[in-house]
Amino acid sequence: MQEVLSPTKHGVSMKREEPSNNQVQENKKARTKEPSKKIRILDYFTPGGEKTTNPNAKESEEWTQKQFEEMLHGFGANWVDPEGIRGFNTMSSYIYPTATLERLKPICTYINLLFVHDDVCDRIALPPAPDEHPDLALLRNTENFKKMHKVNAYIFTTGEMPSGVRDSPVYLHQEYHNLYHQFLKLSNKEWMDRFGKDMMDFVIATSKSQETDFEVEDYINHRELDSGMYPTIDLVEIAEGYVLTKEELENPLIKRMRKCVTRIASLLNDVCSYEKEVRDGTSYNLVMLYMRKYKETFEEAVEKVLTKIMDEQRIFFSNEATLLSEGVSEKLQRYFNALQLVIAGSWHWQLSTNRYRHPDSVFEELCGLHPKKM
Repeated sequence: MQEVLSPTKHGVSMKREEPSNNQVQENKKARTKEPSKKIRILDYFTPGGEKTTNPNAKESEEWTQKQFEEMLHGFGANWVDPEGIRGFNTMSSYIYPTATLERLKPICTYINLLFVHDDVCDRIALPPAPDEHPDLALLRNTENFKKMHKVNAYIFTTGEMPSGVRDSPVYLHQEYHNLYHQFLKLSNKEWMDRFGKDMMDFVIATSKSQETDFEVEDYINHRELDSGMYPTIDLVEIAEGYVLTKEELENPLIKRMRKCVTRIASLLNDVCSYEKEVRDGTSYNLVMLYMRKYKETFEEAVEKVLTKIMDEQRIFFSNEATLLSEGVSEKLQRYFNALQLVIAGSWHWQLSTNRYRHPDSVFEELCGLHPKKM
């Protein structure tokens, strides 16, 4: 395993990568195509389930809130703002509402690390904070960022801490190493191998997300991987307390249901995160892709994305009905129900967090901010 690059030991460039002028101009053009009237997402989309949250949410979220405030302190004050961390810290309680506290805490920690990964990707293109720590400055170099997260994926694939991580954000590596052993206690080696592979696929995919001019179907296929939804779905088994067999996972209908969940959640996020991504200066979003490449109006683009989501929901429920009619184990019945909770939870959570809300959001359901918690 190669050593992780460090700002002091390897003389790594701290040059920040600016968003391209083309990207800035494209986002400005997207703004001009937005309607004057708010769009109501629920006119096109049905969540597929009621809002359900984990009864252990308060204790788990307080614990992980403190954990991440301490862990991210080195990234600067704007990273440890409690409201900012709370913006993603609540997701696990929505999509894993049945998990015990013992299982919810490591799940929440892992999901939070995915959001840190996502936010660092976004902030690579933004001006540095006045108090920016060298750890974050190091990660502003795209290649260094990729290498660091490949190390994290390596940890989850092997269970080993590589040498040479002393001068990089070692607390992130240590957290992944701790999680590996926590998840192994709650599963088995077969599940860990699958989870490690899915995480590695996620890291490789995110390294290519901003570099490719996708066609729609290629974008959707890529979004399945770089959304982190396959590891997120794997964690259903940790939350529920069972592990699917290889034979169950290779059933074509179940495999397609898992794909449906990744597509529904990731494309729904493209809609809900539209406002955030326009502000962050990224054009990696299916709504923007339809407008930029295919000259669709904003309303047409949103409708096409939501129609694709509903198509995936129909496939999911059709496959589930077929399997249930043929007869499946109680474990698989629980699994199908848990996947439905992920679908419904991803919608209800995105409404609950200020992460995707804005006073000027073009979407009726996301317009305005929730009051800050004390």
